[in-house]
Amino acid sequence: MERALDYMIANAGRRLRIEEVAALEGVEYHPSYFAEVFQEYFDMPWRSFYLKLKMRNAARFIQDERLCVNLAKRYGYADARKFNKNFTQEIGMTPAEFLEADAVVPDMPERKQLCGTPIRMAYVNNDEFTIYGLPLYHPAPQGYFDRLKDAAYALTCVPAWKDKLQGFPYVGIWSYDQKGRQYYLIGSVTENPDEAEEGSPYGKMIRQDIGGGQYAVFSAPRTQDDQKNTEISRMLARYAMMEWRKLNCKETDRLGFTFERFDEDRVYLFLPLLGDYGNNDHWRKSMQASLYREYIDAHITQEIRTSEYARKVYYSERWLRDSFRQLYGMPPQKYIDIRRLKLAGKELNREGSIQEEILEKYHFSSLGVFSRKFISQYGVSYREYSEPEIILPESIPVRYGKPRKIKVSILNLPPMRTILHPLTTVPEMMEVGDYPGLVTYWFTHEWQESGEGYNRKDTGNVDKIFLYDIHLFQEKNKKDLEYSIGMILPEEEYNLAIPEGYRGRTLEGGRYVRFEVEGDYEQKELMEIYQQMEASIFLKWYYENELLISTIREKLIRYKDGKLYFFIPLEV
Repeated sequence: MERALDYMIANAGRRLRIEEVAALEGVEYHPSYFAEVFQEYFDMPWRSFYLKLKMRNAARFIQDERLCVNLAKRYGYADARKFNKNFTQEIGMTPAEFLEADAVVPDMPERKQLCGTPIRMAYVNNDEFTIYGLPLYHPAPQGYFDRLKDAAYALTCVPAWKDKLQGFPYVGIWSYDQKGRQYYLIGSVTENPDEAEEGSPYGKMIRQDIGGGQYAVFSAPRTQDDQKNTEISRMLARYAMMEWRKLNCKETDRLGFTFERFDEDRVYLFLPLLGDYGNNDHWRKSMQASLYREYIDAHITQEIRTSEYARKVYYSERWLRDSFRQLYGMPPQKYIDIRRLKLAGKELNREGSIQEEILEKYHFSSLGVFSRKFISQYGVSYREYSEPEIILPESIPVRYGKPRKIKVSILNLPPMRTILHPLTTVPEMMEVGDYPGLVTYWFTHEWQESGEGYNRKDTGNVDKIFLYDIHLFQEKNKKDLEYSIGMILPEEEYNLAIPEGYRGRTLEGGRYVRFEVEGDYEQKELMEIYQQMEASIFLKWYYENELLISTIREKLIRYKDGKLYFFIPLEV
């Protein structure tokens, strides 16, 4: 049924017949039999289900394109009144009202049962909490867990772990140890983590802080048979990840924890969501506007047309303009004009600059035109202008977990010579999206393949960096990450031969904001430190200060002398 559902979601924007879905490879049912199976699976007829899916697709089209004309024809209706009636029944308002209200698309109806087991789903705002628990490793050497097939892993193990915990409720999550091995952590919630860390019975266990935030919570009744409870948990995980999330276009928080909870009466799955309970319209708008800003900065000396860029990324020009204005408080052309004024003014103030070349480079017809625009924008001439002082807080708190402060400072980094190795694959026991596990694994492990000249036996003193770049592909909303792990080289190693598969690169340096956790910490805390810093910096500070940040120079994470640093480049 997942194959049929994926096809229906991908084709919800056109007229689709049940015969087409039933004939899919991997489905291959007679249409009548498929209709019976579908109704039993989803608790509603295929036609009703597809109508609901189609109307929600139409609502998302209105969100994206900011228009509601010719919708009936687009969705295969000859009668616009019938389309409007169906839309209103499903969405609760007419297409025009939906556009005006900028409303949220309602979820698809929830499943009431899975294979005869009644289930519930709810949105909750969860407080942060701490567990202490026992790590349960995969029985196979170098084994790793499938988070769908191995949900409720603790319930399949010998239950001796229950004697070491404080009783219901139990919480289970997936994590990694210092050697990069994945484990399932089963633990009890503690009300006072600092006291628990110091004394019995938690002293030899692992502490894990779970951040608060918005969650989708799926639950089912717990039985007295743990084998049955395991099956129920795995059905919940598959439903949440492979059906519910896709049907409702929900964005999960990849910096949060997906975790399970078991109490005396029910089993739960908590799925962390991005803001507004996973409704991804705001996220998509912010992402596309940010990517367009990066494109503008990289092509600032060229002719830039929002209409052309919008076509490349398969969004309407109007939607992209609105998204940019919402994030940056100005239309794209205003940002382009201000950026060109600032860059041209800096270059004109340099000794020996050639005036005509600079004005032509930044699309100004004459010095008089440039000067008038500069004074209109900044109130002074470009000769008198100086950058306003950037005032930042001395520290920011972490968003969740063990209370810590992140020290904030501005400094000038010199150019740095590096060797970088693209991580086209990740260690076998890790998932592609596991940034904390990926970073801390490579920071704390030797590079066996990097060549004798570059190998360091004492990993605590290695000056390593981690870079990653988001790439937007041509298909709408399709993105990928390119990872690189590297070393910052001391001057005496500049002339060493670069190992095969690596590349040399000089990072240009410049003015950066540096973030570091105050105080000392042990290497075993490194992954938790990374999680806290990334969540606090990139999900809060970054968006509050985005116009201060350079899109041209690299953002980097550095591990030196046993400490972790995040560096964000400032506009020059």
